[in-house]
Amino acid sequence: TVRGGYPGAYFASVKYACITGRTVRGNSEAAPKTLGKYAFNAYSQVCGEGDMVCGDGVVPNRCALLEGAENIVIGGVFHSMSQIGTFEEESPFVWYGSEKVVDLWAKYLQ
Repeated sequence: TVRGGYPGAYFASVKYACITGRTVRGNSEAAPKTLGKYAFNAYSQVCGEGDMVCGDGVVPNRCALLEGAENIVIGGVFHSMSQIGTFEEESPFVWYGSEKVVDLWAKYLQ
């Protein structure tokens, strides 16, 4: 695994910043085509567990954060600018590239 080969903020000379949205809790019992069910399925694929796991709708928080890094968790931010389950429809939700969100993480790109 990546964490096994490169645990935490591996290189001392590199400044690490991890940004994740805490927005959707995976729910195995949610109705099909709901955010909770979509997140459950996505999180299960990413980390092997999705029920009651929080993240941005695609990536669980615990898989997005790195020990020793500057870890930023932004409430209400989704993974994608597309409507869940599509690539054609723009999402009405805030995502990492939304203007008001970029200002929260862009300062770490130095």
